Amino acid sequence: KKCLVSKPFGKRQYCHDIMNILIVSWDLLTIPMEQVGFISDTAAFLKTLSLTSAVWWTLEMLLNFGRGYLRNGVAEMRLMETAKAYLKSWFILDFLLVALDW
Repeated sequence: KKCLVSKPFGKRQYCHDIMNILIVSWDLLTIPMEQVGFISDTAAFLKTLSLTSAVWWTLEMLLNFGRGYLRNGVAEMRLMETAKAYLKSWFILDFLLVALDW
C-alpha cells in the first residue's frame, strides 16, 4: 500500500504540481471567456481541451487520496491516513468543483 502513496516532495509530485498549474491557468483563462461568449462552444479543439481538463481534475481528485503530506515534520505515507486527511480537508470542495465540470 505504501507504493500507492506519493512522496510529498518527490520529483513525480513536482511534475504533477506543474501540470496542475498549467491546467488551472487554462481554466482561469477559458472559463470566464466561455461564460461571456468570447469562446464558441463549437470549436472541437476547445471542447477537447475542456474535456481533458475535466478528466484531469477527476483523476486528480482520486490521486489525492494517496498524496503523502507532512504531519509534525514527518512525511505521512500510510494510505489510510492520507485518505482520511483528504476526506477531512479538500475532498468536499474538490468533489463539488469536479461535479460542476461534468
